[in-house]
Amino acid sequence: MAAAAWPFVQLIVILSPGLANVGVTFGARGYSVGQVCGPEALAASGVINRCFFEGSQEGPHKVELIANALRTRMGTRLQAGGIQHNERSSLVLGVVPDAPGGAGPLIAVAELSMQPRNGQVPGNFRPPCYGGTEPMVPYICNLAVDHGHRKRGIARELMLACEVIILNVWGFGECFLHVDERNLAAAKLYSSLGYEPLPHWDAPRWKEKNLGLVPFRYHRKVLSRDPNYVVFADEVDRNAAAQRQQPVREPTLGFVA
Repeated sequence: MAAAAWPFVQLIVILSPGLANVGVTFGARGYSVGQVCGPEALAASGVINRCFFEGSQEGPHKVELIANALRTRMGTRLQAGGIQHNERSSLVLGVVPDAPGGAGPLIAVAELSMQPRNGQVPGNFRPPCYGGTEPMVPYICNLAVDHGHRKRGIARELMLACEVIILNVWGFGECFLHVDERNLAAAKLYSSLGYEPLPHWDAPRWKEKNLGLVPFRYHRKVLSRDPNYVVFADEVDRNAAAQRQQPVREPTLGFVA
């Protein structure tokens, strides 16, 4: 079976003032992707609130709480931007509809960060994790698309944009995420993209029931099927690969799964 073609890196020039170029193509026609910076963090929080907390009685107060947590996680990227690998700062991608003379409002977001590979759902305020025994791995969360823009391939293309950055810019050949098992649409999307469940990380069912926990399940995807590409899970693996003198492919302007 022929390998599926994945998006190639090229410049995107039609963006709103608050989004920065990330150099990744976006396959959903009529939309562009960029990096959320500065005041756009509040708009991104609004998208997250509408998608995950619809009907919340807290209204604008809830959006501001989400925004404060998001700004904290973004760290230096909030003002300085940049998509390079940084364990201390989340990278938030946003999608805007193309419009005459510019672009429309933010309608979709996704957050990339580095998290311990331990199966736990990260909290809203996440202190940098250093000195632990778990390796740090790329992690995707807060994938959200406004209701009026769904079923247009935006979520899928946004996930692919995240994966291009993780592989080609950050240099990792795998990524992780959690899926709410009650969200069948999300579970179907991630499965179609090649994410495999890791049920051995599940919380005990009695704990979920008694504590009212959301039934999240940890998932992993290997981003490269190229036998010459070494998948690095942590720095120990990097050192081991160097000692074995395994070939390491330099990042290219795209990848094949």
